[in-house]
Amino acid sequence: MASSTVRDAGVSLKSAQEVASWTLDMALLFTLDALIGAAVKGQLPAALNVPRTRIERIAREEKPVTADTALRLGKFFKTGAAFWMNM
Repeated sequence: MASSTVRDAGVSLKSAQEVASWTLDMALLFTLDALIGAAVKGQLPAALNVPRTRIERIAREEKPVTADTALRLGKFFKTGAAFWMNM
C-alpha cells in the first residue's frame, strides 16, 4: 500500500492538498508559538542578537520580517530564510 497513489486510497487530490495546507498552517502556528514564547522570555532576541522590540513587533504583525531577520530566524529555527520571508 505504500506505493499506492492518493487516488488509489480513495482520497481526492483536493482533499490531499487541503491536508497538506493544514499541515503547513499548523507548522506555522507552532513555529509562531515558539517565536512568541521565546520573545516573551527574552531568549530569542539575545540568541539572534537583535532588539527585543523587533521580535515583539514581528510577533504582533506590526513589522515585516526583513531579510536580515529572516536569515537569523532561519538559522535559529533551522527552517531557512525563505520560510520567514513568506510569512
